[in-house]
Amino acid sequence: MNYEEAKRLMETARDKDKGEPLDKANTRLYEVNDSTYIHPVYEIRLHGNTIIRLISINSVTLYELSSCGWRTVTTKERLNHYTPFHVYQKDRDWFVGIWGRGCGIDMSTDYGLRQYVYEFVDNMIVHQMTDGYYHVFVNGKRIGGTHND
Repeated sequence: MNYEEAKRLMETARDKDKGEPLDKANTRLYEVNDSTYIHPVYEIRLHGNTIIRLISINSVTLYELSSCGWRTVTTKERLNHYTPFHVYQKDRDWFVGIWGRGCGIDMSTDYGLRQYVYEFVDNMIVHQMTDGYYHVFVNGKRIGGTHND
């Protein structure tokens, strides 16, 4: 789900204060006003815990991801279902995989796609750029992405 999809879905909510139920059990979409941003922020909550925040800046979606301390199979499943990323576990550690193009790849072909893997950190932000690249931030610091800029 991206920001525009969340916005369209929230427009159909009967009671925005109670959120819009999503297609997975115990999962709801909420619209919140965060004074940090110009546009509303959409939150996907699992059992009342915000696991995904969808933020729009310059018409691109920023995904803020969190387990809220509940590193469970269900939390991973929801993160995978509602974002374009792959959250997985290896030896009790969580990781997020992002498929994208690296630098110097010919954008006219589908070749060159690879998965960039980062340690999953609660409240990490993945910024989906309009050109298909991603930037990854933890605690306000860019730690990587699919492009060197």
